Amino acid sequence: MRIIGGHDYYDSALAWGQDSNTIFIREDRIIKSTDSPLFAVYPHSIVKNGYRYDCVGISNLGYVELRSVSVYIADKHYGGVSVNKDNQIYETFWDYDRFEAWVNARELSIHTPKRERYKWEKNTEIKDAFPNLQSWFSSVPATNAQRDWLITNGIAVAVCSEQYSWGNEKGYWHCNGSNLKDIGFAKAVDPYTLFQELSMWVGGVLPRPSAEIVETTDPKIKAHKHGFDKWSFRKPPEAK
Repeated sequence: MRIIGGHDYYDSALAWGQDSNTIFIREDRIIKSTDSPLFAVYPHSIVKNGYRYDCVGISNLGYVELRSVSVYIADKHYGGVSVNKDNQIYETFWDYDRFEAWVNARELSIHTPKRERYKWEKNTEIKDAFPNLQSWFSSVPATNAQRDWLITNGIAVAVCSEQYSWGNEKGYWHCNGSNLKDIGFAKAVDPYTLFQELSMWVGGVLPRPSAEIVETTDPKIKAHKHGFDKWSFRKPPEAK
């Protein structure tokens, strides 16, 4: 796969060679999470700390917020949790056991959602998909609606991290950008594997842009293209 634009951690896989016929154009497209069917955020609180959720005090950091991070690579969803200080990512976890160890070391507790609190809501799709934090950390296939949306919009990479939310609790999707390195996604998927997944998706699933049609206006070129020459409508000269 040939990549045009931007730089990301999986670019190192280009050293293994590239197929110039498969082209991935990286140009960050921002889409409101409310304008897509993708799962943007973890639907429950992450940790419980007395009466406050997801906002905790850490001895060496001070006041921090825990926020979910959502990523789609091809048609697969990956969920993580970031530790944010002053609206900047301090650390990102992509593994439940590592995050649980971090929580326990700070004498916090992971929140356990109570299903009876949301079972009567009209839209429970995301809560059914991620009933607890363990499920959020597990990579899962996109739904049929999500897969169709990704293909229709030509999206291979989508990242929704709440520090981009600007006051919108569900945030924005950064699509086909080069920000995976910024959220530590290399901890979730190694460069070679990610490059291969994107290559198969871009080259085998996403529609390829059609070649631009160029209209020829030069009459000489048009005549030659159709097999005509200067004698096509004249009597050629007789040999002497």
